[in-house]
Amino acid sequence: MTNRRGFLATSALVGAGVIAGCANLKNVTPAVVGQAVVNNLSLIKAGVAALLAVLGTVNVIPPATLVTVTAKLQTISTFINTVAVGMSQAAAQPIIQQIVATFGAVVTALQGLTLPTTVQNILKAIQILMPVIETAVGILIAGAQPKAADVDWAKEVLANS
Repeated sequence: MTNRRGFLATSALVGAGVIAGCANLKNVTPAVVGQAVVNNLSLIKAGVAALLAVLGTVNVIPPATLVTVTAKLQTISTFINTVAVGMSQAAAQPIIQQIVATFGAVVTALQGLTLPTTVQNILKAIQILMPVIETAVGILIAGAQPKAADVDWAKEVLANS
């Protein structure tokens, strides 16, 4: 292969091999959002609805904070509505990241307030399910996944909220 003819022949073979390899990619199915993700998001939406119903009655939340938290919880519900079974994980990832970030802002806004146990439990349950959902749509997260018992507890709290 020290001459030009040998190089060209080898290049043609390599090129044909690459094209043949790419032809097999048509059978690759992109990762999609499964029913478990949608079910977990539905549980979170139920928890968000419960928070929206009860936070207005909690007298330790300053009015400006309540307005901010309410708007953020409504935004989370809107984001949840856009995730569907069969949606590509690539399309779902930015939505899930927005849900996580918006929920983080809710937790930060309520930090330091003495909230009723039901509110604390709903917030904690949502925090437990978030990494489960992130992982399920292919978002790499730092730290360990929640324990199965904690996930079960979170699902129960949100289902009964």
